[in-house]
Amino acid sequence: HTSGPSVTIFDLSLVANDVLENVTALLGRILFDFAVRSQPRAEHPLLLVLEEAHRFIPARQDPTGGSGRSASVFERIAKEGRKFGLSLLLASQRPSELSETVVAQCGTVIAHRLTHEADQNLLRHATALSSRALLDQLPGLAQQHALVTGVSTGVPVAILVRDVEDPPKSDDPDFINTWGN
Repeated sequence: HTSGPSVTIFDLSLVANDVLENVTALLGRILFDFAVRSQPRAEHPLLLVLEEAHRFIPARQDPTGGSGRSASVFERIAKEGRKFGLSLLLASQRPSELSETVVAQCGTVIAHRLTHEADQNLLRHATALSSRALLDQLPGLAQQHALVTGVSTGVPVAILVRDVEDPPKSDDPDFINTWGN
């Protein structure tokens, strides 16, 4: 594209779980190889966004310390990708289920309400000492509120996420009113 940046979306939501790891590993490997081979280095910067990232980069569960094919590819991207212009943006409602290797490489963390203790502890260990006390606010954050810490802010900050004109239909179902009728 000569008119500016482009966005390509791979919607893998309908890919069966038994092949999802192979598909994501292949896509990650192709993008990493493209970034490594680009000359001059980082000429085509890429941001790879992984929604529900814990599905693609799970915490190690193999007792021998090995990880799955997909997790290995994305761990390598997290450790080496930036120098080739390939970065990751990870979104997960369960950060404790993410690979610790990848979480340790996160330069900036945007955390919304987290009530699970394991998720909170992971973020406490992954962030600077100065922001750990701020993370105690995570269980009580309101909708559209978040804490941002890391290289993008310099100091930890609380933010309010603005409304969008055409919001996604992502509200929780109103069970009580629906079941009460």
